[in-house]
Amino acid sequence: MKKKTSRCAVSRASAWCMYLLIGLCAGVCYLSSIPVDLQTKVVQEKLPITVTIRTPINTEDGTKWRIGAGVLVSPNGAILSCKHVVQGSTECIIRTVTGEEFVGTIATTSAKRDLALIASSITSPTWARVRPKNLLLEGQGIITIGAPFGLEFTVTRGIISAVNRDRGGYNLLQFDAATNPGNSGGPVFNMRGDLIGIVKSLYNPFVPMNSGLGLAVEQAQIHEFLTYCKKHGFLVLN
Repeated sequence: MKKKTSRCAVSRASAWCMYLLIGLCAGVCYLSSIPVDLQTKVVQEKLPITVTIRTPINTEDGTKWRIGAGVLVSPNGAILSCKHVVQGSTECIIRTVTGEEFVGTIATTSAKRDLALIASSITSPTWARVRPKNLLLEGQGIITIGAPFGLEFTVTRGIISAVNRDRGGYNLLQFDAATNPGNSGGPVFNMRGDLIGIVKSLYNPFVPMNSGLGLAVEQAQIHEFLTYCKKHGFLVLN
């Protein structure tokens, strides 16, 4: 009788183990079948092509670092950012989301558009693409990535608040995603993953902190700048 009871117990234990294994497998299958929402998909695709930029600034008190962001616009390490992020230096430190660091060299800039193209040795199978004729409308969802207050690869979301906002003689894109010092130069993507802007500044007449009024160099200006870079050999896409 003892042997019979023992075999019964073993059988029950085996059955429970089998049920547990089936349950775990079912759980994994269920989780893997949950669709990733569009917003998360865009973020996960664009984080690897976004970089943090640190620019050394020589002062009377020694070297200080200006922080901003940028985005890869070619497979061979060309990075688009804002001119004011790298102003005052010919080189900068580039950091990827994986923690790798590279030295960046300022290839060319546009004072009018506040844009800069930075050369680096980064290689990437993907990069940001700009469609010059994307339809931009108030209310469209957007995602920005930057380094506010040094918090690298921070993702914020919002909507386009206004298009063709005239500031200083050329049009800017206005959006309401949180924008703070360190966001400058970071990409603005639409929900299709297209690069539609480069964060230029926040607008707050009182203090330099988020007010829900962000401004970005819009896609037509970016396309013109990159076309100039390609024409003059600063940007090579093959």
